[in-house]
Amino acid sequence: MAVRIRMKRFGRKGRPFYRLCAVDGRNPRDGRVLEELGHYDPMCGEVDARAVLNGARIDHWIGVGAQPS
Repeated sequence: MAVRIRMKRFGRKGRPFYRLCAVDGRNPRDGRVLEELGHYDPMCGEVDARAVLNGARIDHWIGVGAQPS
């Protein structure tokens, strides 16, 4: 199984919202996830609040061979 770390798109047209997820590489972009690792809101006014990430879990998935994409 090829695990990848991808951004899964949510929101509506013109107002995107993304969740950072660990997924099986064979699944589609918005398909089933193994674990959610955080979220990213590019429309947020505060630059520091745009990305909320779980760094420990991201390091774990990269440590077991996940490829960021």
